[in-house]
Amino acid sequence: MIAATKKLYRKGVTLIEVIFAMGVVLIGLLGLLSVLPLAGRRAQDAIGLSVSASVGDSALQELHSRHLLREGRLEDFATTYEVDYGGTPLGLRLLPTGSPPPPPIPFAGQGFCIDPLYVAQQQTAVDPVNHFNDALFPYYDLDHNPLTNATDPTPALPWPASQPRLQRVGVTAVPTATFTGRVEQSRAIVENPDDLIVTRPKDRSLNALLNGLASGTPGTNLGYGKRVPAGEFRWIATVSPLANNRHASISIVVMRNRDIERDFPHITPPALVTETDPKKNPTNERLAYVSDALGFSGGAGGVVTVAGSQAMVSKILVNDWIMLSRRVPRLPLGSGTIDVHRWFRVASAEIDRDILRTVTDGTISTLDTNLGCYLPTSSASSDSVWVRQLLLDGPDWDFGFANDPDDGSTPLATRYQDNTFATLVPDVVSVTERIIRIEDL
Repeated sequence: MIAATKKLYRKGVTLIEVIFAMGVVLIGLLGLLSVLPLAGRRAQDAIGLSVSASVGDSALQELHSRHLLREGRLEDFATTYEVDYGGTPLGLRLLPTGSPPPPPIPFAGQGFCIDPLYVAQQQTAVDPVNHFNDALFPYYDLDHNPLTNATDPTPALPWPASQPRLQRVGVTAVPTATFTGRVEQSRAIVENPDDLIVTRPKDRSLNALLNGLASGTPGTNLGYGKRVPAGEFRWIATVSPLANNRHASISIVVMRNRDIERDFPHITPPALVTETDPKKNPTNERLAYVSDALGFSGGAGGVVTVAGSQAMVSKILVNDWIMLSRRVPRLPLGSGTIDVHRWFRVASAEIDRDILRTVTDGTISTLDTNLGCYLPTSSASSDSVWVRQLLLDGPDWDFGFANDPDDGSTPLATRYQDNTFATLVPDVVSVTERIIRIEDL
């Protein structure tokens, strides 16, 4: 009887077991969904690195094939230059006109930045407002103190010495080119021609379409037009001579989704208005001061501590790129100075520290305990600064801290003109650098 009764019951799954099973499945699905965006981001980064490497190589070929470094193809907002390789060190030289003697050589031996789209967009030079100067890269005056607000017309701590900068130049335009023509000419040079605009229809069974400029009769689909690049990848080039007078560093800086509108600090914020909100101040080119460094010997990079004004965004991420700049003696010694600029990749970035204050006791010989460096000031300041510690990957670098004695005996202009500054540029995907002999250009 007992055996017969047992056969009447069927084995099954309880409701609680079903709920637990559904929970396990949902947790697995949520884990899978959380991985998909990360995988997509990693795939996008891999594609970006691959594309940017090819863009960097093609840009170097553009420089040579278009003779941008030889035949007077460079200009700023009003003047055409040629690259001088003669008796003077590498630098830009005003093109001689007629029989008068050659004009002076601006930025001789100090390098330059080829940024055609910036110059084409800006069209004409804007008088320096506050501490911005779009004729330079980065776009700050030579005496701007990176620890103060660049929109403040009269900062408490002006920098006493000239700082290293690159002169910003574009490409000589066609004589009859309009504003639109100049911009399109520059786009054709600096944008990746293979990065085409693709439209995907809602019906995924249909083929994707390439957008282009119509060449047929308006309102019709006759003819085939020019394929339009998406402009996702653009490049600028920095050319910097080295201290030995025989070699130069050419770096192709590839940027992704560079926002040209952010490159105009004279438009936002308005002229002569002090803006304290970091998000409202220009962010495309930020200037910082290197207060401390360790390593940079043997080609393995090193650690730097950079400081900037609280009015400037402090965001620095891993795999960002920064350019270090410093004024060094030209070789042989006694033949003047030269500005050296090199790019470094951020291998590791420390999280934000608390806001510090740049406080001095009124003398230039006092070590600022907050920053761990000497500041070129003769008065106290209450300007707040942010401090970040970065691990950089790149070539060896001498920061010149040994030339900052604490006895105040060194002249102020000499003491601080060889310090290192950092230019922080967002959206940089890769930097392709070549060290070449100047006579090979």
